[in-house]
Amino acid sequence: MKLFLKFMVLGALVSLFAGCSTYRYAAKDYDRYLADSSGNAKLQKTTVEADYLLTKETAGHRYTFRSFAAGYENVWVVEFGKMLESSLQSQDAQESFWRLTKHTGSGTNGYLIVFDLKKYRFVDYEARVTIHLSVRAKGKILFDKDYHTVGKTLAGEKFMGGVLATKNAIQALNKRAIDELMNEFINDINKNGIADVRL
Repeated sequence: MKLFLKFMVLGALVSLFAGCSTYRYAAKDYDRYLADSSGNAKLQKTTVEADYLLTKETAGHRYTFRSFAAGYENVWVVEFGKMLESSLQSQDAQESFWRLTKHTGSGTNGYLIVFDLKKYRFVDYEARVTIHLSVRAKGKILFDKDYHTVGKTLAGEKFMGGVLATKNAIQALNKRAIDELMNEFINDINKNGIADVRL
């Protein structure tokens, strides 16, 4: 009987929270966040000229979670593809490449860099990302690698300071994951000589 009552209470709580859920989108205003933090990434430089393409799954990615610290009624939605897209269009990323342009599907002038998200998790206030990157040219794959990056929460970032503070913290740690990814990728293509070849 006691066990049954516990399940009843748990079910009631779940229904209560589900009925009062408020969806919070981390990608909202992310462009402005990137502009405000421009120059902090300290990305490496490369002379590569390339188009970039996000796979359909990456572009449409959606991950949701709740946090007791940030108010359990809030459902946080991370659309990593949208945040990655914004990061690739940001001043920091654009200044790191000789040219980095979104692929339009009408042919590629130079290399094509394909971003294929394999796994995204938000665990222990960290954004844990596994993503496959490939560099292609003239129908051939010249370089490909799986990258595993972690965007960690730094001291002073708040998940208990209300919705705005929580959103800023989520944006910051996702940006760190993307910056780490881009730095490692740029280092790899420079070492592999891709930057030395003009198509």
